[in-house]
Amino acid sequence: MTKPSPNSVAQGLLVLTALAAAYWLWVCLCRFPIPPWNDVRLEPSFLLSHGRSIYPAPSEAVTTWIYGPLPVFLLWPATLASSAAGALVTAGIINLVFTAGMIAVVCALWPAALSWRERLLAAAACVAFWPAASFLYIQADNYAVACGLLANLILIRAQGPPGALRGWLAALAVAGAIMCKQTSLGLALASCLWLGWRFGLRIAVVHVVRIGAMTAGLLTITLGWFGVENTWFNLVYVPGHLPWTAEIGRRFADLTPLLLVHLGIPAGILIFARRHIWRAGSPLLLPALTWCCVLPAGVAGILTLGGTLNSLQGLLYLMPPVLLAGLEKISRPTHGQQWAGIGLAVVALAAIGTREVLSPPHAIKPMTASVQQGASLASELKGQIWFPWNPLITIYSEDRFYEVEDGLYVRFLAGHPLTYTQARAHLPPHWRVTAMPLKGSDWGIVPRLQPDGAQRLDCDRWTLHFWETPPAAVAPR
Repeated sequence: MTKPSPNSVAQGLLVLTALAAAYWLWVCLCRFPIPPWNDVRLEPSFLLSHGRSIYPAPSEAVTTWIYGPLPVFLLWPATLASSAAGALVTAGIINLVFTAGMIAVVCALWPAALSWRERLLAAAACVAFWPAASFLYIQADNYAVACGLLANLILIRAQGPPGALRGWLAALAVAGAIMCKQTSLGLALASCLWLGWRFGLRIAVVHVVRIGAMTAGLLTITLGWFGVENTWFNLVYVPGHLPWTAEIGRRFADLTPLLLVHLGIPAGILIFARRHIWRAGSPLLLPALTWCCVLPAGVAGILTLGGTLNSLQGLLYLMPPVLLAGLEKISRPTHGQQWAGIGLAVVALAAIGTREVLSPPHAIKPMTASVQQGASLASELKGQIWFPWNPLITIYSEDRFYEVEDGLYVRFLAGHPLTYTQARAHLPPHWRVTAMPLKGSDWGIVPRLQPDGAQRLDCDRWTLHFWETPPAAVAPR
């Protein structure tokens, strides 16, 4: 029997890894409708489609959106769906297009002496190692990173100082990242430092002006569209008043395993490969500077109350270029190309397999059953039922925007809580039932708004709290 050559094994593993990455993305899309976070994060796009401000005044129904407006516009096509379930699936597709799509673009076009097979392997490995939350949740960070990766790609592909068109496009992409999430300012600093390091101070200053002009232009449009007062309140006042966690040591301790990945591994690479990275002509210099420059805002983000690892964007800017550079470096010796590819494919397959095993539910089609059941409840209880974590359901059933608990909680944390009267003005007019996801989040605000003595009923995928009489839609028959 002929022994398989390293090349045939590498090609077989490449196909398997690419298929596994595609399967993992499909699984994430199938799970996307489950987390109620996606429901509340998609609501601002519906406000936009209804001609209302995505940054509500303090007296209006609150949302959970305290980020830049660009993701709201990018997710707008989801509002064209005919149901809440369809809107969530459409939003999941858009999210994957921007997240996984930009990974593919960077791996395809980043300067490296690699074949298309090696680039495909790098892209599949990135998908395998990328934080699952980027595929499972609507996060402003997803779109900020996509814009940032595009900005870095535009700059790195220039053979010399970026020309006017390339420079303005890169500046627009940086401004787009800032208009996704305010903490992306470090991206602008990194690109200017890189240009100054490689081409001199004058080129860097020109880029500073371009980024400033693009950001100012987009900000002017935002203020003109949504109003200065409301935009300032939601984009600056509320996030600026979110408190720091009271137990910083415990936060770091709880996140230690993941911090080792997001901080320890990149820091090790930047130190171990310092001679290859920290030089003007290195294709890894710009990603390395980006990791360093976005780090302070990312650490600050995880230390605010409610902050999580999505704020640590640096690893995502570093991952595709590092994998490409690693494949390019190792592939120089004889058969090194095959063995490098085999090793990366095996690790990527192990990562995808571990994630699939450890992260139920296992799905092969979009999991919209809970949203569909909620829509059925809403149709039978119009004007009577409130979904504090699933506002899309009543947007479709009643064409109304009600309060969301996460928004109420954020206002409370920022020191600007709503009174009962203010909150009640944006709840169902004949409210007597509250529907909470069976395994969803609960910030403890809903019980304070409900009348004393509310009864609880677990209804398949929902927990219902009701008073007066049991809801006929779920009452025993």
